[in-house]
Amino acid sequence: MGIDDTSTLHILSKESANPKIEIKLDQCTAGMFMAESIYNSKGAVMILKNTQLDSATINKLKSLGIVKVKVYLEPKDSIAEDKSKRFKEIYTRNLAAIKEVFYDIYSGKPLNMGKIGQLSDSILEVGDPISCCLKNKEKIQNSNEYLYAHSVNVSMLSCLIAKWMKLGGKQTNDLIKAGLLHDIGKTKMDPLQYNKFEQLSEKEKRKIKQHPVIGWKIVRKAGNVENDLLEAILMHHEREDGSGYPLGTKAEGISILARILYVANLFDNLASENSNGKALNPFRAFEAMQTEGFKGYNTEIILLFLENAPNYFIGEKFFLSNGEVGEVIFINSKTVHRPLIRVGERYIDLSGEKDLSLENML
Repeated sequence: MGIDDTSTLHILSKESANPKIEIKLDQCTAGMFMAESIYNSKGAVMILKNTQLDSATINKLKSLGIVKVKVYLEPKDSIAEDKSKRFKEIYTRNLAAIKEVFYDIYSGKPLNMGKIGQLSDSILEVGDPISCCLKNKEKIQNSNEYLYAHSVNVSMLSCLIAKWMKLGGKQTNDLIKAGLLHDIGKTKMDPLQYNKFEQLSEKEKRKIKQHPVIGWKIVRKAGNVENDLLEAILMHHEREDGSGYPLGTKAEGISILARILYVANLFDNLASENSNGKALNPFRAFEAMQTEGFKGYNTEIILLFLENAPNYFIGEKFFLSNGEVGEVIFINSKTVHRPLIRVGERYIDLSGEKDLSLENML
């Protein structure tokens, strides 16, 4: 199904290497690039062409009474390339650092919170990492490798959610550290077991479900650790309805940082290659989060995630189930897992094409 006459999306040009669209300001999201400069009544430039939008810039435009703006359908190639290169450098460095921290625990050494602090500062440098986390995922050949990558991913995704929630600096810092350390208890377990969880006996599963407690003890022993950080590690598998573990704590007893960790952990598990199964592409992961009925989840944080995260994949290309390649152009908030795509010169609304779906990302 193509774009109908009532669509708020107006295609302005196709001849440019970076085609432009005019959309309502309310539909703008962080990461888009301005395709025109905005001037005030005196002719002074308020927002320059090619400026990358963030929440502050969007709010500034709203304060100026701007209703619609022109943006590029995809970011400038050189800017996107530089951003991806910088992310890969920081990500690779962080992955090596978390390995060192975990190897210390494997070998019986105490947890080095100084290294965790340095890692936390590095993650704050990355900015909005969600699309980069997915684009840089590689098939995990070793069970332990997944644990390291997952720890960095959850930390980054938690940081992003914290920004959307406008958490304070201290809470965000504690959350980043908790993301890095939330599964450190697994260093005391057999990776062949925790990566084959669904195939284990009930007795073996109960043992694996103690990893938050073991992690809490490891981090607490390091000394001078914030209680909010410790609670987040202990409760990151607790669920709102009390069906989580290890304590069976219900909504009112679960810390806000643990609730955020739960959502970040869920998304990364769905979208990561590991020995439990094949990774879902990001839109299938969004669908899984959206269609499971929010059972046991914090609805507010899940909705916030689904409202913001899909927009970071605008401009990304995916193989389609029919073998063609489509580029994500627009996200409908009601059907985030079935976006508007461009295939050559055609525009297809996947929400109306039930037999066509996105597969692997290019």
